[in-house]
Amino acid sequence: KALAAEGYDASEGAASSLGAVADVLRHSAEHAATKEVALMRKQLQTAQASLSAEESAHAATKEALEDARAHVMRLEVEVAELKEALDKSKGLEKEATLLRKRVEEEEKSSGGGGGLWSYISGGDTVAA
Repeated sequence: KALAAEGYDASEGAASSLGAVADVLRHSAEHAATKEVALMRKQLQTAQASLSAEESAHAATKEALEDARAHVMRLEVEVAELKEALDKSKGLEKEATLLRKRVEEEEKSSGGGGGLWSYISGGDTVAA
C-alpha cells in the first residue's frame, strides 16, 4: 500500500510536471503566435501603404497619359487643317500661274503695245 501510494504520488508529480510543461509550452506558443501576428500586421500595413502610393502614382501617370492623348489629338487636327490650307494655297498658286500665263499670251497676241497697264489706262484699244 505504501508503495502504491508512493507510486501514485510519483505519477501525480509527473502529471503535475507535465501539466506545468504544457502550460509553459502553451504560453510560449501563444507568445510566438502573438509576435507573428504583430509582424504580419506590420507587413500588411507596409504593403497597404506601398499599394496606396503605387495607386496614386498610377493615377497620376494615367492622367498624364490622357493629357498627352488630348494634346496629340489637337495636334492631329491642327496638322489636318494646315494640310487643307496648304492644298488650297497650292490650288490658288496654280490658278494665279495660269492667269499670269493667260495675261502674257494676251499681251503677246495684242502686239505687245503697252501691256496690261496700257490697257487699263485706256491707252491701248483692244477689240472686244
